[in-house]
Amino acid sequence: MHVVGVQYDPAWEDKVSSCRKVDELLARSTIAPGSLVVLPEMFATGFSMN
Repeated sequence: MHVVGVQYDPAWEDKVSSCRKVDELLARSTIAPGSLVVLPEMFATGFSMN
């Protein structure tokens, strides 16, 4: 099993944009089929401390 960690700069308070960034990063990467992709805990929430 391959584990792929993804670290990126999220778009705070814009979950659609954050998901789009992840999609773009994964599309540009060569990831073996069946790999486990690990994303930041709150990547799809648009979370911020504001």
